[in-house]
Amino acid sequence: MSRVNNLLLWLAPIALVNLLNILTTFNRSGVEPTNSKSEAVHSYVAGDFPEFWDMEGQDIGFIAIPVQETRHYPVTGDEATMEWASYTPPGSGYLRLGPERRDFALAMTHEDHCLRIIRAVLANPSLFQAVAMPYCFNYIRQMILCSPNLTLESPRVLSPTYNITTARHGAVHVCKDWRKVYEALTANWEVHRET
Repeated sequence: MSRVNNLLLWLAPIALVNLLNILTTFNRSGVEPTNSKSEAVHSYVAGDFPEFWDMEGQDIGFIAIPVQETRHYPVTGDEATMEWASYTPPGSGYLRLGPERRDFALAMTHEDHCLRIIRAVLANPSLFQAVAMPYCFNYIRQMILCSPNLTLESPRVLSPTYNITTARHGAVHVCKDWRKVYEALTANWEVHRET
C-alpha cells in the first residue's frame, strides 16, 4: 500500500469523527437565526423563502453525545454502504415547503451527502463521484467554520501513539437534537411523498 493510502487510512477515522460531530452539532452559541419575514409571508417562488427551516415550530432541544470509536460506519467493507445509509431520513433529507411544495435540502443533510461521497471515494478511488471530492471537502470545511464546536477535547487523539482500539471514549458534546430534525424531515416526507 502506498504511503499516501496509508496516510489516508490513518486520517480517515479522525476526519470522520470530526465530520460526524459537525453533522450532529449545530451552532451552540445560543443565538438562534431569525427570518426577516414570518413564515406565512413567503411565497417560496424564486428567492422568496426563509433562510432557515423552523421545523413547523418544533423545539429542537439538546442532547449529550459522547464521541467514541465504534466498529460501525467503516470506510470500506461489505457493510459500509448500507451502514452509512442506515440513518438517512426518508427522502434522503429533502423536504418540500410552501404552497407549491418546493424542494429544499438542509445544510445538515447536504453535509451528510458529502460525507458519504468522501467515504465512497476513499473506499473506491475510481468512482465517478471522485470529481465531487474537492467540492465536498471545501463544503465540509466551510461548515466547520460556520458552526465551530468549542467542546474541549484531549490532544491525545492526535498523538501517533494513541490507540483507537483501546482508548475508545472522547469528550461528551452537547448538541442540538438531530433526532428531532429527522423526525420533522420524516413527517414532511410522509405528507409530501405522493406529490
